[in-house]
Amino acid sequence: MRKFIAIFLAAAMLTAALTACSNNDQKPEDGSSSSTSSTPAENPPENVDIPTAEIVDAIKNAYEPDSLPFIDMLPEELINDRYGLDADSYTEITAQVPMISTFVDTVVVVKAADGKAGEVEAALKAYHKTLVEESIQYPMNIEKVNAGQVVVNGNYVAFIMLGAIDEREDASDSDRASFAEAQTKIGVDAFNAVFASPTAR
Repeated sequence: MRKFIAIFLAAAMLTAALTACSNNDQKPEDGSSSSTSSTPAENPPENVDIPTAEIVDAIKNAYEPDSLPFIDMLPEELINDRYGLDADSYTEITAQVPMISTFVDTVVVVKAADGKAGEVEAALKAYHKTLVEESIQYPMNIEKVNAGQVVVNGNYVAFIMLGAIDEREDASDSDRASFAEAQTKIGVDAFNAVFASPTAR
């Protein structure tokens, strides 16, 4: 009887030891699989649906209290010609430009059709390149034009050329360029913040 009990206890201890080892082996696998399953915030799913006009408003609001009352809505029928966009490359677009020709402030937000974000990005970059290389600008606008940016977040593409003008009389060309880049970054950050918000849908 004593031999039977001793054998039974030894078997029970062996089973418990093997079970503990098995559980320890599984923990690293569980931890590693959970750490790679999250979707990066900078790559939102393509089904995000935010009105482009709402995104434009968020960008403009980031420049408060220096509002931009001279910005006017660009009719959609002029958009394709101005920005070189094919009608089938996007599903929604909001473009606002200055009413007064001495200003260059522009914001364009496009919701690209599925698989067309790269095409829209290329078109807006080509438009910006034309502004930088070929258009004649008032001297006060040169740095702002050069600092314009095209940014992409999921299916949304934006061209942002906004902000105050450096009015310091003693500022160097480098200072003015840095100032313009910082002003553009305000709009770029506001664009990206729309998608980082928990209310993004």
